[in-house]
Amino acid sequence: KKTTKRWQIWVEQSKYDLDAASLSLQNGFHEWASFQSQQCVEKVLKAVIVKAGYRAPKIHKLAILMSFCNRSNDKFRNTKFEFRDIEAFTYISRYPFLIPGENSSPHNYITKDDAEICLAEATTVFNQVIDILNNNY
Repeated sequence: KKTTKRWQIWVEQSKYDLDAASLSLQNGFHEWASFQSQQCVEKVLKAVIVKAGYRAPKIHKLAILMSFCNRSNDKFRNTKFEFRDIEAFTYISRYPFLIPGENSSPHNYITKDDAEICLAEATTVFNQVIDILNNNY
């Protein structure tokens, strides 16, 4: 019988998203690397919420998820997280016509630099959250 706790499954999926973001970046799918980076952060934050005993909210906004984490873990209040760049790609990385004046697909306007910034932020946030999960409960 599998004994993995639900929060650990959220962490596992978050890590898969981070790995997928890296592969997407390497293969020139910058829009997907950006979105997968956002997904990594979203899911690792949900892991914190679930580990604290709550149900993962059906919310995608990282700032709102972070506020839930702040309420469930004092260590979050004292940790600086940088995710502003990632949050901008929640939707624009997946759908055309969301940016005014852009009449092309996200693949054409999300750059390698955008994807690299998102991946770097996601990696940092993931590592910070894992440190908190492993050392502060």
